[in-house]
Amino acid sequence: MKLLLLLLLAHFIGDFVLQPNEWVKSKFKKGLKSLGFWKHILTHALLLFLIGLILPAYALPLLTVLVGHIVIDAIKITYLRYSHNETSRLYAFIVDQILHILLIFGVVINTSLNFNWLILSETSFLLILLGYLFLSLPTSSIMKVLLSPYNKEIDISDYKSWKDLFFTKESDGQQSLKNGGKYIGILERILVFTFIIIGQWSAVGFLITAKSVFRFGDLNQGKNRQFTEYVLIGTLLSFGFAIFTAILVQYFLNYI
Repeated sequence: MKLLLLLLLAHFIGDFVLQPNEWVKSKFKKGLKSLGFWKHILTHALLLFLIGLILPAYALPLLTVLVGHIVIDAIKITYLRYSHNETSRLYAFIVDQILHILLIFGVVINTSLNFNWLILSETSFLLILLGYLFLSLPTSSIMKVLLSPYNKEIDISDYKSWKDLFFTKESDGQQSLKNGGKYIGILERILVFTFIIIGQWSAVGFLITAKSVFRFGDLNQGKNRQFTEYVLIGTLLSFGFAIFTAILVQYFLNYI
């Protein structure tokens, strides 16, 4: 467990804390010939060397992590040199971080440390994981269907798409983030679910209050009663799904 925590700590420090934007820009511009790339690799090498001083018995696993980091980063920056699309960069960043984390976890597993991976097959873990999964895109899809009868009652001629649950263009003509409402809904359901699972019902009340305060100004200025009611229904459905799912999961957890 100590090796796992140290490797994760070194990764986040090396990739985010000790990597200035100049290095990142240099990597995208010059690729493997970038001085920023090799400075970044040297930073990770020094961090892993420090871990080696703490855990000298794991020199080979640390070297494996370093080599794997070089390979993953080399593939990413080579790909991004020929792709200037922001979406591609976002996906590349996400995949890059996932691969680094998987590499670290894989190395830790192979070192035969006393890490209880059997927890991933425990019924309680799978049940909670199912709750999180259900409250993401599946719940968003269900809410689209439930709210679809109200779309005819709202003038959507000024909106880009009603299918994002909340419109990408507000009733006062101001643009909002694409799919912003959908992702806000997913995040709020995940937070509510987490708060209830850990027994912090007061935090749920705070979250509902905070969202109400932020939304009140937009709805009050919009002067569109139908749209206001639509948003309120969607918000209550979102919180309702999260609360009901959390209670249901807790109920089954008590019988495991």
